[in-house]
Amino acid sequence: MDGSRIHTGRVNARSFLLLSALYGCGPLPTALEEHALLPLPVTLSLDTLDIEVQALWVRISAVPAVPEDLVLNWELEATTANPFWRPAVFRKHGRRSFQSPDTARVWGNVARAYDFTLAVAGVTASGAVVADTLVVRAPRCPDPARPTLLCNPRPAVGIAANRRRTDGDG
Repeated sequence: MDGSRIHTGRVNARSFLLLSALYGCGPLPTALEEHALLPLPVTLSLDTLDIEVQALWVRISAVPAVPEDLVLNWELEATTANPFWRPAVFRKHGRRSFQSPDTARVWGNVARAYDFTLAVAGVTASGAVVADTLVVRAPRCPDPARPTLLCNPRPAVGIAANRRRTDGDG
């Protein structure tokens, strides 16, 4: 299964200062200010775990830099063309509050035959916001006419979709 991650977050202050100076946005910095190197207010992590054969477990983990309340909002959208799985498209969303300095974990599972997108936003009591998106593509069935429980027989895209079979079967 191939999965890709799209991360949205804060630009590193050191890289921003250097790029600004190189592109004529100001003089080269002689020293970085201490506040420019502060850690992110919340560390957010989206992971997939292989726990079951037919399901892919997803973990959302968030750790505030300082102990404070944290609220996680998440949305999941999943699609499949596999006839063994219903519904073909489902959406779920949720919100969870944490009053602990420890790692906040939200667990869930999605059948491996689904392509899905998980978007998460975290907000601390002090107003710091962090967001991340996880995109996972299910394995494509080798023969879309004979899918298994572990693959998505999504149609081919582009030129291959318009090609006719020439092996004598039609």
